[in-house]
Amino acid sequence: MIVRELPEISERERDMNAQLREQARRDAVRGQSIETAISEPKRVDNSVTLQAGEHAGAKIAKPHTSILGTAGSQITKPVTIDESARFTNVHFKDQISITSTTATVMFVGCRFDVDKTPVVDVANGAKVHLVGCTFTNDPGGVIIENPGVITDVHVVGCSNVTGQALGNVTLTAVTT
Repeated sequence: MIVRELPEISERERDMNAQLREQARRDAVRGQSIETAISEPKRVDNSVTLQAGEHAGAKIAKPHTSILGTAGSQITKPVTIDESARFTNVHFKDQISITSTTATVMFVGCRFDVDKTPVVDVANGAKVHLVGCTFTNDPGGVIIENPGVITDVHVVGCSNVTGQALGNVTLTAVTT
């Protein structure tokens, strides 16, 4: 039996190896590159994974688009939503406008860190569901602008640390 002893690895070498593995993992994820607007190449059912970094907003115009944020990804420009869509683990740094009266939009585990009001502007008749989201910045006014009925927008299991009212919405298990 041959026993081979491995040489000691310094803390610096261990850290460099961890960084290389992390970069290889990120490179293996096919997703939206940073500093560009989010695009929808297909006519329906687009799925976009946001890589770590800042992304330059979006205009969601195709039905059933799904946007997934990875650790460290942020959307730093306005987002306009014209069709039904789903956002998961996305960190928003600018306003969101839902313009379609027939859209259903879901935000799951998202963070809204916006300093302008309203943070989310909902068209009359659109349906919006926010589940497990966090509102972290005080924009100095209403967070969700909903001119429709209170049951059009549901906020469930979210955290609102802005000090402002969320707006004309149905609240369930929301902490402040």
